[in-house]
Amino acid sequence: MSMRSRGLFLLPCLLVLLCQAYEDPSTFRLSTANQDLFAQRIVAVGDLHGDYAATLNILKLAKVVDNNGNWMKEPGLILVQTGDVVDRGPDTLKLYQYLFELTEQAKASGGRVIQLLGNHEVMNFIGDWRYVNRLDVKSFGGIESRTTAWSVEGELGSRLRSLNVTALVGDTLFVHAGINVAWATRFKHTDAINQYIREALASVEKTAEDPIFGDGGPLWYRDYVLLPESQICSQLSHALNLLGAKRMVVGHTVQSNGRILSKCSNQLFGIDVGISKVYGGQVAALELIQDIEAQKVTKINAIYPHRVELLFDSTV
Repeated sequence: MSMRSRGLFLLPCLLVLLCQAYEDPSTFRLSTANQDLFAQRIVAVGDLHGDYAATLNILKLAKVVDNNGNWMKEPGLILVQTGDVVDRGPDTLKLYQYLFELTEQAKASGGRVIQLLGNHEVMNFIGDWRYVNRLDVKSFGGIESRTTAWSVEGELGSRLRSLNVTALVGDTLFVHAGINVAWATRFKHTDAINQYIREALASVEKTAEDPIFGDGGPLWYRDYVLLPESQICSQLSHALNLLGAKRMVVGHTVQSNGRILSKCSNQLFGIDVGISKVYGGQVAALELIQDIEAQKVTKINAIYPHRVELLFDSTV
């Protein structure tokens, strides 16, 4: 089957899944109430950038899916993917299709997949294709078909625009890049941030001048990861207090050593380790174990191919 034929075959399959999995934004929006989103085990993975094989590898390693790639049916399991599924690699269409399938499997098993937007999703919304792989374009059936799919009216574009930018699960806040003090002060609630960005992305007139595209916005902010602790830990603590969280988990800024980053006494975790082969195919996931009765995180682990590294233990 030619690449064009394969793309034309996959696209209708994806559209069927989108229609099955689509939820109205009012119901899809994540509540920040702890009782609604508290799980026994949370696995978080960072930027995937068009690499299906690497994604499957890390999800198997973290025991989110079985050897066949199906949801593990573990009670109370939540998978959080912090955005940037698209760009750089060739497997965008296949990855979205797979994540939507996992979302349905998780629901049927009492689990949940929380898929967040990254800056590269938003770049594709506004037609910024600088990092799009040519095989990605072919998988959609060509430039015109891909443009339509990513548009406000397109099946993929409308589905992705319903996703949130941030989620509060228990007392852990997940976001693609980071929420700084200015954004936390302005909105004071993750639901308000999500609503603002969702409304902004629904407009075809939005341009790069909007604050959501700025370096200080939750899709591009890097200071928590890049600046020394002496400069940013107090700001991070303040933002977390305003948002009702104890820790923040972010992707976006690649850790070239392939290791999960922990800063500010475990208040920040950077999980973009370069999973895609375009970044070296580093394999790592963050695991949070929670005491449901006490409603708190008791252990945090970094999962690597040949070891599990304990990052935090509340009993010690």
